[in-house]
Amino acid sequence: MLSRKILYIVLFLVSFSSVHGQLNNIWVIGYNSSGIPNPINSIYSIDFRNGTIDYDTALAAAFSFRGCDASICDSAGNLLFYTNGLAVMNAQNDTMVNGDSLNYSDEAYSSGGSLTGMSYPQTILILPSPGQPDMYYLIHQAYYLHPVLWTNEYCDTLFYSIVDMSQDSGKGAVVTKNQVLWSGDLLTNNLITIGGLSACKHANGRDWWLITHKDSSNVFMKFLLTPTGIAGPFLQTIYPFVNFSMVQACFSPDGTKFAFNNKSGVHLFNFDRCTGIFSAHENLGQFTLPTYGATGTVFSPNSRVLYASGGFE
Repeated sequence: MLSRKILYIVLFLVSFSSVHGQLNNIWVIGYNSSGIPNPINSIYSIDFRNGTIDYDTALAAAFSFRGCDASICDSAGNLLFYTNGLAVMNAQNDTMVNGDSLNYSDEAYSSGGSLTGMSYPQTILILPSPGQPDMYYLIHQAYYLHPVLWTNEYCDTLFYSIVDMSQDSGKGAVVTKNQVLWSGDLLTNNLITIGGLSACKHANGRDWWLITHKDSSNVFMKFLLTPTGIAGPFLQTIYPFVNFSMVQACFSPDGTKFAFNNKSGVHLFNFDRCTGIFSAHENLGQFTLPTYGATGTVFSPNSRVLYASGGFE
């Protein structure tokens, strides 16, 4: 079987580092997330601070990943904290103060507890709060077992939590947790895609555009993170109409392009960082080999080349 997890880690995290710069110099990965055979309940880091790839295999016990992971560093590239979608760990590899029970959902906790992590990639991201150097927003999804289609999950809520790194002697604490940012409804199929959470700096160089998508629709849902909080959602209807679940998405480093990759194909858009408007949709086509889903999407550093991968068995 293709090592799809390695492809995902390389493609997605390179894309994220183009947005964050030094803030993403350390990647934290682990069991069932890296594609590397390793014992259950051990995690790894990849460190780029020295301009080379330094691989650390001894970080912590009793914590692992299933597909969802996010980490962030300070402006010098030193690790601040990381998460598997269900708990937040500080740089000392201990559960952060109030960092447990993040993103509670029946699906996630019934299949192994908080230490196993959420199943789907790009269901959580970390953004620095504009104008507040010690504050960080976690934007995250919980997903639930479908009451009829027992093989499927669904997501009807988008949450945010806030980490204050000035707390607990600089190790940080979750000071706001599991606050509802957007809520839909399963009965009316007013849902959002599982995964594909993406962010791009506003053209003012301070604020952040946050992008998600309504499931089984052609509607993007956008939020704007500013020094006063999160505004939105702002909705935009633009083709294609797709079931967005299991999507991989990213912005180009210059913020002018946006792409997502799923079974319906690789889709490319123009993006206006001032207005948050998508335009000029183009379907670049599907993979020639049958795939069960997207495993990575990333632009080159000069924003001129788009790379995408798909997993197969």
